Amino acid sequence: MNVKNWELDGHQFRELRHILTNAFTSETALRQLVLENLNVSLGTVAKGENLGELIFSLIEWAGSEGRVEELVIAAAYERCGNLSIQNFIENNIDQLIEFEKHLLSPQLVVNLIAILKLARDFNVNWEIAKTILPSNITIARSQNIKVFEQPELSNWFKCFTLLKLLLEDYPVLEERSSLAVFVEHLLKESQLDNSIKQQLQEWLHQLDPNLSCQPSPSGSATASVRSSNQPGSEALQAYLMITVNPEKKTQVRAIASLLCISPTGTRKELPVHLNPESNERGVLCTRKKLPETVEKFIKKAIEYELEKPANKLGCVNYDLTIEVFLASEYLCEPIDYWKIKDDFDNPVCLGSQYRLVVRSYDRVVKPGLKNAFSKSWHSAKEFLAQNPDAVLLQQKIQHLDQIDCNRLLLLQEELKEKIGLKVICALPESEREMVKFLQAMLNSGVMIACWTRCRGLPGCEVMAGIEQFLTPELLRNSCELLEKVRKERASAFYGEIPEKHWASHLTLLWDDLERMPTLESF
Repeated sequence: MNVKNWELDGHQFRELRHILTNAFTSETALRQLVLENLNVSLGTVAKGENLGELIFSLIEWAGSEGRVEELVIAAAYERCGNLSIQNFIENNIDQLIEFEKHLLSPQLVVNLIAILKLARDFNVNWEIAKTILPSNITIARSQNIKVFEQPELSNWFKCFTLLKLLLEDYPVLEERSSLAVFVEHLLKESQLDNSIKQQLQEWLHQLDPNLSCQPSPSGSATASVRSSNQPGSEALQAYLMITVNPEKKTQVRAIASLLCISPTGTRKELPVHLNPESNERGVLCTRKKLPETVEKFIKKAIEYELEKPANKLGCVNYDLTIEVFLASEYLCEPIDYWKIKDDFDNPVCLGSQYRLVVRSYDRVVKPGLKNAFSKSWHSAKEFLAQNPDAVLLQQKIQHLDQIDCNRLLLLQEELKEKIGLKVICALPESEREMVKFLQAMLNSGVMIACWTRCRGLPGCEVMAGIEQFLTPELLRNSCELLEKVRKERASAFYGEIPEKHWASHLTLLWDDLERMPTLESF
């Protein structure tokens, strides 16, 4: 296979054109891309009256000159945090890296990039690679080395470049696959987290079942990650993360991305665009139109992104969770009651159709809040890893049967020692006081909170309902907890008197530091 002569089909051409249009929004940026990376002047290779025509002409030129690969990699270099470019490369990895596909599948290459980029310090990967590569590598491949030494470049781009170097220039080391040798050496590296090693072990086993695949350490954070010799036997966990930014007085901007996590822990994040032709980030809409916008994001994620086998990471089926990131003043929005349509166009409530959870937008965009949450999240994770019994757990969950708005700072301090909050009384009637209460909760860093939006419910019913979710087993398994919440909401919504059922008014906020939308999404 000669990757230098990649001939784009119509779909690939259109997708690349859209990606470059969104990534390079001025002629100056496009000229810089072409001159500094392809060593030609834009005016000599592309003609057009506007930016769109120039990009179309540039791609045509790259195809005719056999330089599509160079153009795509140059775009990734200049916009290394752009998820659309990353996904385009991953979906066409066998056109950008030359390797023997009868020995190594394209999906395995993509999966290995996803695992390697998890390392906090890319230099760990590079130092291991240098131990198995020829001693003159820094001279023979000086251009590649420069990429590895640039701190502004993303881990993803460096990992892609490293695998391209291994597979194309050194496909065989020690009379074996260079990737197999590389991964085996990584498994011996003490600086790598056990969670990454677990994924590398699984990857090595998928490459060759005859290679040793050590079990994960007992009691480690990876012990709950189950493996199977049958690809696709477990469901992909897909998280549609929708951030809602109150951008204008009467409007919000909704931006969505899809995070896919395989049973072995391999992750892939995909942007979800309702209008790929537009340069605008997300969708600007009124608060009233937000349910309709969310429904469109869900439909796009299911019918487009989750239909691609490459995005399922080797799984046959998937479970979809909807995570809506709301600013403090919107946290009581009844998103579970939002009406959407099922596959037969019947109206259903969002909270009964999908696993659904409210998350904090402020913790994503405000560094102070994110730091407070990070401390609380790590503390909660350590506590739950000790397998506490129900009595110990309840001591770590703050119980509120009344809210004193004059003591919110004291409540904030108390919550710093807790992992959760359950509120069985109604929140303050005053919107200003309600927001102040919610902000105190967010300032504390507490990761999970449950409350009711209804004022007339018996506190004992609300408490009994919430407590069934706050068990040690469910708090260690968010998927099972959210599925239990979904079923309870479905029973309430479609019961005889929905408005009198506590679950019809339940808000569940559960933030997870391991699932945060990237700032590039904004």
